[in-house]
Amino acid sequence: MADNLTIILANLPEEGKSYQGELDASVLDTTEIDLVKPHSPLFYDVHVQRFDDELLVQGLLETTLSMQCVYTSRTFTQTLTIQEFASSVEIQSGAVDLTEIFREEIFIEAPVSPNCENADEKHEYELNSKYLAVDKPTDPGVNEPPIAAEGNQWTNNWNALDSIKNFSDEQD
Repeated sequence: MADNLTIILANLPEEGKSYQGELDASVLDTTEIDLVKPHSPLFYDVHVQRFDDELLVQGLLETTLSMQCVYTSRTFTQTLTIQEFASSVEIQSGAVDLTEIFREEIFIEAPVSPNCENADEKHEYELNSKYLAVDKPTDPGVNEPPIAAEGNQWTNNWNALDSIKNFSDEQD
């Protein structure tokens, strides 16, 4: 299993070339990310073609990530498939390493807030009701403002704002 995919431009035909294989899971280094870790190799099936000083890469990327649910702290796996991967890379030398481009795309597509409801094997979980707003008491202990009182000169917020404007006009 390879640890990078380097395209040698001298060997690339004008019509492009298809590449298929797996990159070692270590290419998805996640030391700076707490909730997401690689679980399987990164599979790629891409077509690479050169256009002047750019390299167009299109195809499929797929890997399985091990994640920690932000709600339950349970670890789960989720397969991430990017069906229509496309990237344009500026050519700066005689070889282009696509490994970092693949890695970036995986982490762009990975969920920001992993949730075990999206796991490959569904997990049932219950949230503690004390964290749900619908279960909280409806009386926050705050009195209603006098604006809402019937028969009051301040029958709505707009009248209250108009009076402030009128107040400032009288002071001029």
